[in-house]
Amino acid sequence: MLNISLSSPPLKADKGLKNGSCNRGSCQEPGATFFNRSTKMYYCEDCAAKINSYAETKEYCMETFGSPELCVHDDGPYDLRFKPLPYLLKASDKSSADS
Repeated sequence: MLNISLSSPPLKADKGLKNGSCNRGSCQEPGATFFNRSTKMYYCEDCAAKINSYAETKEYCMETFGSPELCVHDDGPYDLRFKPLPYLLKASDKSSADS
């Protein structure tokens, strides 16, 4: 008799966070640096590439965000989910937050 488990792995505490574990429950690999502009969570490079490869995603993104990618690489100093408002930043930080 074949015994197959359909349960998902336990969710990691840093799932979907910047530089944490990938937001895909079946993946959860470390190093999530690709921000999904729809879910507002972070994904690993492999999962982000898969998400970006769907034709429906490209059409939706062009209409909604003006570019074809839903998941964008985030190597900036701020978590894109909580990007500070410009008036809260010191003058030296403003130029990096604007980019």
